[in-house]
Amino acid sequence: MADYDFSIIRPIEITDAILTSTNVPETVQTAYSAGTTYGSGTLVGEFAAVDGQPQAIYQSLQAGNLGNTPASSPTWWRLLANVYPVYGAGVTYGLGNIVSSISTNVHLLYESQAAANLGNPLTDATKWLHIGSPKVTTGAPYNSTNRWTMFDQSYSSQTVNGGSIQVTLTPGVIVNAAAFINLQGVNITVAQSGSGYSRTIALQTHPVNNWYDWYYEDLIQEDKALFTDIPPYAAGVLTVTITATTDGYAKCGVGVIGRLKQLGATQWGMSASIDDYSRVVENDYGNIELRRGSYSERLTLDVHVSPGAENEVVRQMKDHRAEPLIAIGSSAYSHSIMYCFFKSWQVPTEITGGIMPVELKGLT
Repeated sequence: MADYDFSIIRPIEITDAILTSTNVPETVQTAYSAGTTYGSGTLVGEFAAVDGQPQAIYQSLQAGNLGNTPASSPTWWRLLANVYPVYGAGVTYGLGNIVSSISTNVHLLYESQAAANLGNPLTDATKWLHIGSPKVTTGAPYNSTNRWTMFDQSYSSQTVNGGSIQVTLTPGVIVNAAAFINLQGVNITVAQSGSGYSRTIALQTHPVNNWYDWYYEDLIQEDKALFTDIPPYAAGVLTVTITATTDGYAKCGVGVIGRLKQLGATQWGMSASIDDYSRVVENDYGNIELRRGSYSERLTLDVHVSPGAENEVVRQMKDHRAEPLIAIGSSAYSHSIMYCFFKSWQVPTEITGGIMPVELKGLT
């Protein structure tokens, strides 16, 4: 793929059958016991699970782990993430309690909207509020547990895990591209079994122009990673590893795998902006409060469509309307790699090829 190609990655839905393994916990664990010797890699809950409340999950870092309290023994234990007990019809929940609902291709969280909430099914919207976002595939069930957040339709929500995020994906179909957005980590690696493909992208960079900046400017956290050279090998299994930063956590907002499709050549003049949903609140005394909110990326660009390619470009644009996908204005500019949908486009038909104006709207 040339740097100036305008391309899209058409996502495939990540199901339970495709996500064959992950190190991100989703269910409650047996509570830590001071009298038990734990092996390396063993998971425990900091305390016994309490209905409606989060349980902190810790992972043992060494063998022979005896008498070391998880929260106060960082050389022996790593905090991974919080999980929520599954909903129980015989449990009385308080206002604001959170429960999980987990089954095949269902990974949901619900928040109680009432006190003394007993025996009300999760489908009762007056008693339970679903918290989360739709899956990447339009019309699919929602995702919202921490393990599955990176595969939902939300850019801003993140899967968070201590030490690293590692997922193994078995697509069973041809996949030749992947993109990961709203990342936090030191680096990200994508490896494919069978082909021997493995590529690591550094996520902490230090782009400087002088010696002073080299010594005194902070490292920049790159939040996007694009892989467009994955061999098109249907039997391949992908292993994605995001290594944590110095604060101990790896984070990923969106993870997409799919097939790459080039639609044209991006022309100079590409323009990036955002729709900022922050608020400026001014009271009667003239005091101004800035309330920072989420934002949505926008990209406008002109794309040269080769003569004879118009029918296919129109078909692709129509087929993927109102659908979340990865659009790549130019792989040389990370701000033009977007998790978005087509807001508007016009495909010209000219003897020597024409210029297609495209506007992309990012998902929040």
